[in-house]
Amino acid sequence: MIRFLTTAAVAATCSIATAQDGASQPAPSLGLGDKAPKVDLSKVVKGDFDGKFMNDKVYVVEFWATWCGPCKTSMPHLTELQKEYKDKGVTIIGVSDETEKKVADFIGKGDWPQKTQYVIAIDDDKKTSTAYMRAAGQNGIPTAFIVGKTGLVEWIGHPMSMDEPLAQIVDGSYDLESAKAEFKKTQDFEMMMQAANAKMGAAYQAQNWDELMKIMDELKAKAPAEMVPQIQMQQFSIMAGAANQPERAYKIADQIIAEHSDDMPMMNALAWTIATDPRITDRNLDIALKAALAGVKASDGKDGDMLDTLATVQGKLGKFEEAIKTEEKALKMTDDADKAAEFKAKIAEWKIEMATTG
Repeated sequence: MIRFLTTAAVAATCSIATAQDGASQPAPSLGLGDKAPKVDLSKVVKGDFDGKFMNDKVYVVEFWATWCGPCKTSMPHLTELQKEYKDKGVTIIGVSDETEKKVADFIGKGDWPQKTQYVIAIDDDKKTSTAYMRAAGQNGIPTAFIVGKTGLVEWIGHPMSMDEPLAQIVDGSYDLESAKAEFKKTQDFEMMMQAANAKMGAAYQAQNWDELMKIMDELKAKAPAEMVPQIQMQQFSIMAGAANQPERAYKIADQIIAEHSDDMPMMNALAWTIATDPRITDRNLDIALKAALAGVKASDGKDGDMLDTLATVQGKLGKFEEAIKTEEKALKMTDDADKAAEFKAKIAEWKIEMATTG
């Protein structure tokens, strides 16, 4: 059974959901404007934080894990924000539920000490994750909670998207009531999505693709703007894979690129899916290339994973020289040993292909 997207299961997050498809989830009990729960920590591995929120200070409680790629991508940005707001009463706390050794080893190697210039802490038996993530209905990491100067949760979302609300919360211009209304729309849509899962699952099982697309189109029409590309991406995956309707699928793909070319994670997901998903038998690599180039442009060519995706598409197109050059750029941008080995293996493979084909 396909797992239909929820607001947490987006391209730039790592899912931590364990519920089965179609299973209803309890309504969130923590929302914007609510008093921030206590932060229970077993250990502060880096920086200083005593677990208490002080008046007139702003705190960011961010949940992450060493195995989560998008979490790692967010870390340098969190460091930049901590430096920017160092003298403005902002403390950023990255909370992991992994072991102290695993976290300490991770942030102590390579250039991660420089990329993690904020508080890094260990959850106490997932008490903090339960009080924040589970209570707020959040099933994907990284997720950040901004606790305002009066101890209330004022924003919840992806840390790469919190620049504007953080600036407004710090300078006092943030409209909490408006934010609460928007956040409630997102939560309401999440509940609507869960209610529709059974119908979508039945249509999928019956291979009634027209009915499935109709249900998803109806959801898309009611979805918050930030959720629309996720639904479009799921529609593409279904049409290109299980339904095997490439013409219909790539029409959706073109629409995704036209509307969301500045969304690097979405372009990365689309290009990678087209190029590598084993369920897709009719690969339009020209569209994959278009998405990959848009993603590289959106990231200013500074994201190693995005460059790796572009190189992968170039390699599948037989553009081995271009693929090698692109992958070498990606290689320079990673300090992950496993990724580096993977990138090097691709380069070696393309060099053999070049020599073989002349």
